[in-house]
Amino acid sequence: MGEGGRRLAEKIRGKWPGRAEVAAGLTLALTLSATLVMVPQLLFQAGMDFTAAYTACVLLSVLGTAWLAYRGLPFIAVPSVSIAAWLVYLVIISRGFAWQQVLGLAACVSLSGAVLFASPWGGRLLAALPQPVRWALVPALGLMLILLGLTQGRIIVASPWSVTMLGDFQDPLAYFSLSGILLGALLLAMRVRGALAWSCFLTAALAFLEGFWVIPPAPVLLPEGLWKTAGQLMLMGAAVELKPAEYIGTGLALLLAASSQSAAVLTGMQAGAEQRVLRNLSALSLGGALLGCLPLTVSPVSAAMPALGGRRGQVAAVVAAVLAVLLFFEPVVKELATFPALAVPVLVLAGVQLLKDGLAGLPWRDLRAVPAEEFLPATCVLVLLPLSWNITAGLGAGVVAWSLLMAAAGRGAEVPHLTRLLALFFIAYFLLGDI
Repeated sequence: MGEGGRRLAEKIRGKWPGRAEVAAGLTLALTLSATLVMVPQLLFQAGMDFTAAYTACVLLSVLGTAWLAYRGLPFIAVPSVSIAAWLVYLVIISRGFAWQQVLGLAACVSLSGAVLFASPWGGRLLAALPQPVRWALVPALGLMLILLGLTQGRIIVASPWSVTMLGDFQDPLAYFSLSGILLGALLLAMRVRGALAWSCFLTAALAFLEGFWVIPPAPVLLPEGLWKTAGQLMLMGAAVELKPAEYIGTGLALLLAASSQSAAVLTGMQAGAEQRVLRNLSALSLGGALLGCLPLTVSPVSAAMPALGGRRGQVAAVVAAVLAVLLFFEPVVKELATFPALAVPVLVLAGVQLLKDGLAGLPWRDLRAVPAEEFLPATCVLVLLPLSWNITAGLGAGVVAWSLLMAAAGRGAEVPHLTRLLALFFIAYFLLGDI
């Protein structure tokens, strides 16, 4: 082979995912299996066909993640479980919306987001987030991933007399989840390449050998059912007659929730690049609403990519490819989600890495000299976001606290007008509860 041939081969190898990227992508895709099942299950409770919802959810996730990989960005795009739970339990079940109306609302919100982030106002909205709040989002997301993993593995459970308490380690799920975390920590300490991937696969294999999940008799199912949800969206008149103010308020809350969840994970990108990601995800979400899917957000699980190693743009490409395969394996994915021990070590140890990265990026050199009007809003985000699993609530608490405390400290002139408007909206969000 000549010099030109060797250079071409090296260039191709540089763009093609290697073993590290394949292992990392497969690990993250399996970690997302719970999300791929939970969102359709929630929509099924609202009256939507499960198979159709699963097909639409996975298909849109493949398209969104593939676009991010094409742009070389280390992120994964999936519908948010927390947003889905809010829409199903509070908007559909409690307030009488129909799922067709929610899809219509999602289409309006997605179109509005695409227009907003295609204009200078999108950048101004992102810039309106105070710097202490933006910093706190990174370690807060790390804490949220840790608590999410510990809760999914039933290592911690709800307590009648405190916020939480340790679970019962006679419970096989808690036992296997803790074993996976310890195994992953040991492999990380031994500097084993792909430590989190190995902990995920070994935990899944041990659980399979013990019979805690099985391969279904018919593991492959052709994607179907989209005709039951595609084009079914509507704005008014499906189940109840809605007041325009009620509809607009719910839509504003959905736009804020979806954009803030993605912006939290995108923290650290340049403003223009961050705005471009939000714009394109909104455009994809508009098409998803036409198919029967809720809006895409950048998954916090994307934070696991640095800990898994490999070239993160290629890892996202592998995730998209694996999700495309899982589109045909809905019975297997549903079975894996019933015993989610394999995802726990990835969530917990990736959360630890994200917490470490956030603390390394502290914007203050001397914490003892930090003024209260800057540190207290960051503390609100660090505490409320992981405990509530609500990024919008955590972000809102930080924005409101920063605006009020800056004014109390005589620094109100430093608060931008758009930040004040955001603070007013968040105050309405907290007071009205379910908007």
